[in-house]
Amino acid sequence: MTNVNIVELDNALVVHTERTPSLVEGVLSAVATAVFVGIAGSFVVGNLGALALAVLAAAIGFFFVRWTRKFELRVTRNEFAAQGKVGDNLGSSRSVSTSDIQWLEYQEDTTGPETAHHPGGLYAILTHRTVCLLPDVDEQQTASVIERIKDKYPDLGAQWSGHSSFRKHFISLGLNDEPR
Repeated sequence: MTNVNIVELDNALVVHTERTPSLVEGVLSAVATAVFVGIAGSFVVGNLGALALAVLAAAIGFFFVRWTRKFELRVTRNEFAAQGKVGDNLGSSRSVSTSDIQWLEYQEDTTGPETAHHPGGLYAILTHRTVCLLPDVDEQQTASVIERIKDKYPDLGAQWSGHSSFRKHFISLGLNDEPR
């Protein structure tokens, strides 16, 4: 579970999140690391050396996975600035101009063995891509953050409501029109 803290400043809205992976995630990571290193090491350094390497690797894997992930999203009238490493991205910061954002939405975690790292969380939908602004938050937390942003900056909410995922290519069948 991710802890979310929203602070409203005079000129910005700041969202802090912290997520510490569960003990189960840490143990599973440690076991998987130990098995892999133990098998691979047994071919190189023998069984006793492989066992020592596996125990060491398991401890490192456990503590690495249990490391608390912290993120910050600073929203101003002109920009969304996010701090914190997300997946495979090289940098730890992302910045998006508010004029480039068509809308904000929650996207589910679609990370898998055949796909790139795509954590669940708050995403900014731009014209030709999406940007993860706040990972590891659930759908309810994302909705709460979006509502706080709309409350602080009502003009952004109006800008986003003018867009839809269908944009100008949406065809109305006139089903809601009054009969003539």
